[in-house]
Amino acid sequence: MMKPHYKIEKIKIEATLEEWQQYYNFWMQCNESKKPLRYAALEDFREHWQDWIKKGADIFLVWNQDKEIGYFSLKTEFKDQADKRCMNFWNSLSDQGLNESLLKGIGEAFLVFDPDAKFLLIPSKDGENDFVEKVVNAEIADFRELYSLFVEKVDVAKMDEWIAISEKKFPKYRLQFYEDIPDDLLEEYSAVFSQLMEDIPTNSRSLNTTITPETVKERQIEGKKTQQCSYRYLVFNEENKLIAKTNISLNKVRTKSMYQYMTGVLEAYRGQGLSKWLKAAMFKKIVADFPALEVINTEVHTTNEASRVLNLKMGYVKKGFKKNWLIPKENIVKLIVAEH
Repeated sequence: MMKPHYKIEKIKIEATLEEWQQYYNFWMQCNESKKPLRYAALEDFREHWQDWIKKGADIFLVWNQDKEIGYFSLKTEFKDQADKRCMNFWNSLSDQGLNESLLKGIGEAFLVFDPDAKFLLIPSKDGENDFVEKVVNAEIADFRELYSLFVEKVDVAKMDEWIAISEKKFPKYRLQFYEDIPDDLLEEYSAVFSQLMEDIPTNSRSLNTTITPETVKERQIEGKKTQQCSYRYLVFNEENKLIAKTNISLNKVRTKSMYQYMTGVLEAYRGQGLSKWLKAAMFKKIVADFPALEVINTEVHTTNEASRVLNLKMGYVKKGFKKNWLIPKENIVKLIVAEH
């Protein structure tokens, strides 16, 4: 078997139009089997990736033996916390499983990109990248279970029952759907979202719990360029205060699979069944709007028993697990120096 020989090239934001055309051709080659394509034209592609770079990320194209195998990006997290500052590795390679040779190339990019970062975060689904534990003495920073809800197997009558019970139980509460959060709600929404992130039962060392009005609005604007959006259901109490929420991330041109995230209820209102109301209402809305939908995926921290139980009651089935490995910078340096 031929040993891998990787070439890694960083995308330049100031690249010429000809170079951007080469980047786009590379991306097209890597995504030729995916229809419809996320970017319909070069200009859409360039604008989106330039925005991503301006927001503090770097994107790297990867070849193996001169064959395009995808790209990855690095983005700094916890910029204002020196002891936690780390680089998040976003994997868009054709094979999500890494190897020691490719890890060295990623490590070299990490060292150049942010000299102040103390750690590199590497994701591992179903153990595919767990080799980093021994190779670079990595530690688990985050451990989640992966669940899938197959639409055709959902007990719709149960969803209707959850909604009916909730509407009777909470006559003074308001359940409101949003695709975009309006400007006058952004501050409250972001504050509640951040609080719910803080409250998640987790021992994660890589969870960023800060949500700001600016980032929410930016993502809404960016999403319109690629048909990516979030469906949201929010619950307001009798004083019109936001007390609970749920979200589904989706792409309007690729609707067979979606991702449910961050269902949460403020502490004073927990244990009353509001999460059931939110998830049931979201399910009914999403299948009505997108008849081609086949599966909704989600993930739950292994310490979040309440979410796990609710998912199982709704019909989600466990499909695997995901880890984030935290690699200290000095261990990356040792790995690279050892090769030379």
